[in-house]
Amino acid sequence: MKAKGFTLLEIMVTLTIIGILAMAAIPSYRKPVLNVQHQLTKVTLFNLATNLEDYHASYGSYRGFNALLPEDPYYKFVIKTTDDQYQLSAIPKTPDKEDSCGTFFLDQDGNEMVSGDKEDCW
Repeated sequence: MKAKGFTLLEIMVTLTIIGILAMAAIPSYRKPVLNVQHQLTKVTLFNLATNLEDYHASYGSYRGFNALLPEDPYYKFVIKTTDDQYQLSAIPKTPDKEDSCGTFFLDQDGNEMVSGDKEDCW
């Protein structure tokens, strides 16, 4: 009578194949996740820019703008203002070897600047 079930070797081969497939799938999954994080961060900065422009229209200066900055698990938001200029920045909270995009900056003229590799980033 033949025993039913799997041998240890069969189980190990199956787990090895699953591991190899996972190693191939995870990096291809990571890029779309990073793209979504970047786009959500840009939306947040553009919303802050709109609020700054409304403030400037009301008070004639960007200085004194005081907004509760949103909490984000991946980026720290910073606002620098003068009377007639502002710069918004999204600084990565933790370095990510897969995300070389660096810090994203937005100024009062709508100029977008990046401190890292801009290709396929922001």
